[in-house]
Amino acid sequence: KMKLHKFDLLAKWFEEQLTLGGYRPRTIQTYLFELSVFRRWLSDSGEVVDIDTVTRVQIQTFASFLHDNGLSMTTVCHRLTILKIFFQKLYDENKLYRNPAQTIELPRLSRRVAGRILNSEEVEKLFDSLEKQTPRARAMTISEAVKLRDHAAMEVLYSTGIRRGEFLGLRVADIDSRNGMLFIEDGKGGKARMVPVGIAALSALERYVCEGRSILLKGAISDTIFLSRRGNQMNRENIRNIVNNTLQMAGIEGHFRVHDLRHTCATHMLNGGADIRYVQQLLGHSSLNSTQIYTHVSIENLKRSHEKHHPREQWDD
Repeated sequence: KMKLHKFDLLAKWFEEQLTLGGYRPRTIQTYLFELSVFRRWLSDSGEVVDIDTVTRVQIQTFASFLHDNGLSMTTVCHRLTILKIFFQKLYDENKLYRNPAQTIELPRLSRRVAGRILNSEEVEKLFDSLEKQTPRARAMTISEAVKLRDHAAMEVLYSTGIRRGEFLGLRVADIDSRNGMLFIEDGKGGKARMVPVGIAALSALERYVCEGRSILLKGAISDTIFLSRRGNQMNRENIRNIVNNTLQMAGIEGHFRVHDLRHTCATHMLNGGADIRYVQQLLGHSSLNSTQIYTHVSIENLKRSHEKHHPREQWDD
């Protein structure tokens, strides 16, 4: 295997540049991981002496290798984008005399929503199931507190469409009950925003905060809203398990991601006639292009509805 000393030095320099540029630690980690995948591939191929000898063809071969190994076009595109940023930065700062990734074209991605979108019947089924599970009297046990938490979590995710990281970072002070809003302090790109939260979601959230949260805290001090059974701030796995478990208990089959509730919220808003710019603001998208993927789903639903209900579509067999 090749010893890519200069590659390693420049990867370290790139990490420092990203840190100085104010990139988040998680983003920097992702960039470095993707670079390490490319480096390992270069080393295994044995064709490259070091980073100076990387060619455009080799980057294209790497992309083909990723695709042949079953990675989605979105993942391939993501990895190529990071390579393009890396090589462009090296070239701009005179660390390399040429940029082998400059003319690499990124694959065209299908503008589709990735993941599962719940239909209205499934949403009704989900919240009916949660209502039945939620304790009627004041919560006293940890199990009852967990049920209140799970109900509130699902209501908030579906009502607001907030991202998983935004959900996990919610604090008690972020709830504006009077105006029915949640403050998202640390959205994508470090942007803060206010999001409306529906009456049902706000009611479930307030009940959990007033009755269940203190039982989970067990006397500890924390301003985080959603806590694990042990009283710690919930992590990504905790909330993923809550989403999957509550959907399974409601008899809704399949594997779900937390992000699927965001997709479901946006799609149902558009299907219900919401203005796309309002949905963009709700989701915290910096560009309308990101929100427009949901219009495809709405248009498909509209077409199906047209075929089903329009008088001229009703032909006898």
